[in-house]
Amino acid sequence: MKKIKRIVINLLLIAGLILSVLLTIKAFFISEWNTITGTLAVITAIIGTFLSLKIIWKQEDEYEPEILVSFDVDSRNGIIQLVIKNIGGSNAYDIKLKWNNTLKEAKGKEVTLPYVPVLTKGDSIRLIVDSTMARFQKAETEKEQLIYDGVIKYKYSKKDKKYRKENFEISLEHFKNKIRPITDQQDFYLKNSKLNETVTKINKTLNELIEKIDEK
Repeated sequence: MKKIKRIVINLLLIAGLILSVLLTIKAFFISEWNTITGTLAVITAIIGTFLSLKIIWKQEDEYEPEILVSFDVDSRNGIIQLVIKNIGGSNAYDIKLKWNNTLKEAKGKEVTLPYVPVLTKGDSIRLIVDSTMARFQKAETEKEQLIYDGVIKYKYSKKDKKYRKENFEISLEHFKNKIRPITDQQDFYLKNSKLNETVTKINKTLNELIEKIDEK
């Protein structure tokens, strides 16, 4: 509906611009200078309207919700996550996901989206898909392309009856040869992720030694 409305407005403005140019040319040949002045003002106004509409429509689009479907293999070490994120400017309602080329999780079941009544601006849903090593090894063995596509549907408001539908395509192909961890900082965190457990064990051992010393 929004697209049709914008097309109609553009067509009307173009028609008005063409008519104004034709009137200007006709007025020039019959030396109607007042008419020329008026039509030139109309032409200027139409051009100004064209430019301002682009800005207005851009702001309107930025305020609307927009759902992005992607993969995340960096946030969790060795884990592939499916991410559904609202990158738009307002809330999205009643989000639904339908696969054309089905994405399956580790046990072979289709990755499905639970009931999502609302996804607020900037918020995201993360679903665990599989381990990166298992998925890439399986794909290499079975000569499988890790490309998936589908449709994401959502509403602009709770009262809407119609869904906005967006086709998407996502891929894991470009992650196959990606270096992990991706930064030295992430490497440090991964290597020291169990540091707390080690310190706890050391502390427990020291306490036991102290207790034995005290007993003597």
